[in-house]
Amino acid sequence: MRRSWIPRAGKSPGWKGLRSLALALAVISAASGCGPGSEDSRSGPEGRDRAGTDPAREAAEAEPSGHATVLDDLGRTVQVEPEARRVVSLLPSATELVLALGVENRLLARTRHDRDPRIQDLPDLGGGMNPNLESVGRLAPDLVIAWADAGDGRLVARLKDLGIRTYAAESESVEDVLRHTERLGHLLGVEARADSLKEALERGLQEVAATTADASPPSVFYVVWHDPPVTTGRGTYLDSLITVAGGRNVFGDVGSGWPQVSLEEAVRRNPDAVVAAGTHDGTEPEPDWLRDRSGWREMEAVRAGRVLVVDPDLFNRPGPRMVEAARALAAFLHPERLPQERSPR
Repeated sequence: MRRSWIPRAGKSPGWKGLRSLALALAVISAASGCGPGSEDSRSGPEGRDRAGTDPAREAAEAEPSGHATVLDDLGRTVQVEPEARRVVSLLPSATELVLALGVENRLLARTRHDRDPRIQDLPDLGGGMNPNLESVGRLAPDLVIAWADAGDGRLVARLKDLGIRTYAAESESVEDVLRHTERLGHLLGVEARADSLKEALERGLQEVAATTADASPPSVFYVVWHDPPVTTGRGTYLDSLITVAGGRNVFGDVGSGWPQVSLEEAVRRNPDAVVAAGTHDGTEPEPDWLRDRSGWREMEAVRAGRVLVVDPDLFNRPGPRMVEAARALAAFLHPERLPQERSPR
């Protein structure tokens, strides 16, 4: 019998506390059972229910021989036999995980947001939130990876109605990346590769955090979009990335998710550095709105040139390249601590 994916017991310290943890321990062992991959710290289907039962363990005990079974982020049991060989990923971060696990030959299609050259010749299904479902069905996948909340859950429901086996995934945090690495590794039958990748990601983030742990954290204004200004709030993937890189999210006190903020408030908060998502192809050295528009020019960090323009696919996408993004950001914020990284664009 193949093993099922079962969340490990133990409470995660969370990535917001990683810098202080790094101060005490330098680099935490990636193999620790109480590290960031622990699931009991998450609300929802990954923890125990109110009756004290463990849904993931029950799914494991019920797994027939030769099957791979996991719970997805909607709490549903997903089972393949013996492993997924024909895969459609509608979630770009999950697509990158499939590629990082070395099974790109199992991907049948891509979305318009998937730009890795290894899959550019695959059929384009359109957007991951509203793909061409007829095309998905014609591909006869044995597993589709989809956004858990796309269309308020309607996408997953429509795929179910079509009889298409679907793994519904959230993609909003470092913990999400680590969880999906392990679960997809099980569904794809590459558990050893998934374990190695997960440990490398944990270790890489911990090493970056340890490098900058005792440095004064500069305040960072991350510009997801500029007109109107949209930034990253408390508890998001980008908020965690800034913390790991030795910075402080200047809008970390403004709720969660992706708040719209006023340019006047951003100027008033006077961030030490500005990080702005640029174009996907890296052809624009600096966005015009930073150079030319009033308001942005009043920001001290912009006038002083403390601006990093980044590839949004690398920085905005919670996936297996997050250590590369964290390292590049840390090198920008703390050049005295890390050797200068090549441009993250």
